[in-house]
Amino acid sequence: MIPKKIHYVWFGGPKGNIENICINSWKEKLPEYEIVEWNEKNFDIEKEIKGNKFLEECYKRKLWAFISDYTRIKVLYEQGGVYMDTDMQILKDITPLLENNRLICGYEDDREYINGAIIGVEKGHPFLKDLLEYYEKEVLTSSLFTIPKIMTHLMEKNYKKIDLNNYEEGIRVYDKEYFYPFGFKEDFTPECITENTFGIHWWGKSWAKKRNYFLESKHLTGVNKIWKCCKIFASNTLRS
Repeated sequence: MIPKKIHYVWFGGPKGNIENICINSWKEKLPEYEIVEWNEKNFDIEKEIKGNKFLEECYKRKLWAFISDYTRIKVLYEQGGVYMDTDMQILKDITPLLENNRLICGYEDDREYINGAIIGVEKGHPFLKDLLEYYEKEVLTSSLFTIPKIMTHLMEKNYKKIDLNNYEEGIRVYDKEYFYPFGFKEDFTPECITENTFGIHWWGKSWAKKRNYFLESKHLTGVNKIWKCCKIFASNTLRS
């Protein structure tokens, strides 16, 4: 059973307007759910990431989104519940979506990538264990670093797909209209909302400005690493 407990992660300064609007929507639409904020006071970042070179480097560079990725996975694995990004607005009660499932999440597009802006899961689910082990053992040598690509990779690699929306181990991946009615590169219009839309991910991209040489070249070495860094630097310089 997936607990009625919402987890969200907030490291850094004060919340903005969109975060407050979204958190208030959880309180309004999900009044029976406990809401827990994970921050520097109740999640010892330095202790939890000690020995993980990738996360230690992200911490030094204040790349909070990637620290948040690990935090959500660890908390969900240990406690279960529903994780939500702070730019996920809830429109109606998600409880029916949790029932009879051990893990729920959603496609951000037409079934190419699974997104992690909302994840409902029972405590100790094996997929969360796979994600933890990926961040602890594989992420530094992999070209993947965003949560949608990592989740999709592990889902397709380790779990048998039963039909369009269901995988083994009680995993249900809802179509994009449920939580991602408009895409990362699309503009929001009211017409994208359907009767199946339970939430709206507003695609906050504060992390993208800090998506630097380290993230895109962490898995490379030698000449390849130097070349990649030069290409990224030139691209960013031209854009600015």
